[in-house]
Amino acid sequence: MTYPWIVIHFVVTAIVFVYSYTCRIAGEELAVQITGGMDKVFDVCVLIAYFILAVSLIDLVIVIARGRTILKRREAFFTPFTWIVVIGAVALLLPATPFSKGLYTFCMNGGMLVWFVRLLFVKGEDRC
Repeated sequence: MTYPWIVIHFVVTAIVFVYSYTCRIAGEELAVQITGGMDKVFDVCVLIAYFILAVSLIDLVIVIARGRTILKRREAFFTPFTWIVVIGAVALLLPATPFSKGLYTFCMNGGMLVWFVRLLFVKGEDRC
């Protein structure tokens, strides 16, 4: 799941950097045009990265549910996929504000963060 996550964040960071730099050099109008074009160019990469990430998340749920990890099977209900859905649903239920938009944008990172913190407190089955 790490590689597609890195690709998505690299693309977003690159576009934000180019927008910021172009705004300072040539103005906001040109920055919007350039980054809009970049967004179209990188759309395919980002969509492929999201697809790979989705397949990885589904595979993670299946592997945990089948008992192929040190985690207990019930932990399949608490993977990043679950937290992404919960955070995204909360964001969609909130009134349209900058906070709700930011929360919706944060749902993938937040899901991963909640899952990693949860893993710190969850003990796996003892297997020899």
